[in-house]
Amino acid sequence: MTTTVPSPIGDALKSACIQSKNIMDSPFPALNCRRPSWRSVLLGCVLLGAVGAFSTTQAQDAEELLVVSSVEDLLRAVSEGNVSLRAAASRAGALASASGVAGALPDPTVAVGFFPLPIHTARGEQLMQLRVEQMLPWPGKRELQRTMADMEAHMGREDAARLKAEASLEALHAAMAVAQAEARMAEIHSFRERLRRFESVALTRYENGEGEQQHVWKLQLALAAQEQALARFADDRAAAVAAIGQQVHRPVAVPEGAFLALAPMVADAFPEERSEYRRMQAGIQRAAAARETARLVNRPDWGLSATWMTIVESDMPAMSDGRDAFGVGVMLRVPLGRREQEAREEAARLQEQAMQEAQEAFVAAWQAMWAENSIRIGQLEAQLAHLDSRLLLVAESMLESSVQAYAAGRSGFLDLLDAERTAFDLRMQRVELVTRLATARWTRVRLSGQWDVPSELPSNR
Repeated sequence: MTTTVPSPIGDALKSACIQSKNIMDSPFPALNCRRPSWRSVLLGCVLLGAVGAFSTTQAQDAEELLVVSSVEDLLRAVSEGNVSLRAAASRAGALASASGVAGALPDPTVAVGFFPLPIHTARGEQLMQLRVEQMLPWPGKRELQRTMADMEAHMGREDAARLKAEASLEALHAAMAVAQAEARMAEIHSFRERLRRFESVALTRYENGEGEQQHVWKLQLALAAQEQALARFADDRAAAVAAIGQQVHRPVAVPEGAFLALAPMVADAFPEERSEYRRMQAGIQRAAAARETARLVNRPDWGLSATWMTIVESDMPAMSDGRDAFGVGVMLRVPLGRREQEAREEAARLQEQAMQEAQEAFVAAWQAMWAENSIRIGQLEAQLAHLDSRLLLVAESMLESSVQAYAAGRSGFLDLLDAERTAFDLRMQRVELVTRLATARWTRVRLSGQWDVPSELPSNR
């Protein structure tokens, strides 16, 4: 591995090494200078430590840099590298783990009692009591608890899927910005090459006395303006690459031409395929189960108990025989209050109603967004087809005619420059239309719910 040392540290270290070498190699070191002191040795150690730390940092940065060379790589990097998605998947995994134990029988309880002062019974003195108790909820309560836990886990998975789709769309928007900046820079390079050819023609005509010096200046001014545009679009590309890194949660590098392909066209879709719809549906089922659970609160819970009592022989009361006792009991626990139950039932009913209304609102909004996206894609395709079949053809023909006329002296320089700028502006418009069309198509993919596949849950260890 080749390590590049920063110039200030490298130069200082190099100078110190050369000086030390000259001192040690001199035939008369005592006449030239003194031997290196401890300060020089300490300075050299500090410089070497700084160089080592810088080299380690460079190696770590190189290892952390992720190269994204296609749309597939980008989507994979978002799915695997986005820490927020992993956090959402972990939350969904926790909910899934909780659903595995929901609705189980309550754990049995064991109670042990010791009596410092014995309790006198008809059979003797009671010293210790051991009681084992098992409660049995009313039939249906456990099933409702399992349903609520399963719906909560399902909602967690759908939340993770929604976050994944949103992060993928944001990353693709940044990728389209990268592609747009690259296409604009390519058009500027081509435009500059043509302007340089025109500059040579203008210089030749000016030297022959057939042109004006202002024509040369205007060409040079146009070339300088394109230099600024190149710098601006290069900054736009760097900002878009940084935006991709925000969704991948790692520094990324994007080779030129990585995102040239257009997005696939989705013909038809339904709102039921979206994670938001599925989450609301699970929320409705959970609210219904919560309302039914609240209705069953006043149902009694049963319990079974077994009690062992240790009894020793005693003189009081009479006839005590001192034999241990064992008893089996059946309990019935009945809530007496109704106010809390009615409040919970009403809250669950209102929550279910709110989820149903939110689902209806989502379907209406989705249908409107799908229709708007379809209209937008149709308009962009029509504009792009008109630009390719009509405007660009006319502009290229006009430009070719203007070049020939200017070279032959039949037209002025301003006519040529105007024709060239018109063709350049149309090509830049085409770049913008292509980018907008690709963005609209990726948005359509997001609307269709193709990315709303639930994230994989982490395995329980």
